[in-house]
Amino acid sequence: MNQKIHKSYSGFTLLECLIALIVLSGLFLLIGPFIQITQETHQQLQQTKEKEWEIFLVQLEYELQEDLFVKVEGDTFYLKNSTGGDVLIEPYQHLIRKKENGGHQPMLTEVATFKAKQENKQIRLEVVFLDGHKHWGQWEIPE
Repeated sequence: MNQKIHKSYSGFTLLECLIALIVLSGLFLLIGPFIQITQETHQQLQQTKEKEWEIFLVQLEYELQEDLFVKVEGDTFYLKNSTGGDVLIEPYQHLIRKKENGGHQPMLTEVATFKAKQENKQIRLEVVFLDGHKHWGQWEIPE
């Protein structure tokens, strides 16, 4: 009556554990550079947005110097050009555009909200981009 009882153990062998560790370490090695590339791309996009904002400010300042300022009403700038034509700088869909002579020129893109406010002899702008970043600018109204 000597019977040997064989118990069956379920589990992983050492070889299976080593293969799983090798696969996981390979995945982690691939994820590291992917995260770094994603961060670098995000930083480059932010720098592009900053440059676009600065270009917009320079372009707006140029418009305010070249054209005759009339008023700010709502969120729209009203100007007169050298020939007496109307020039509007206004929000339109997700951009800020310059509207003149029946055409328009985009000045700033990916804009969620745009607020323009005239206070005495100053104009204050507040812009929120679609990605949530906020910028503001302020000008003295030329006499």
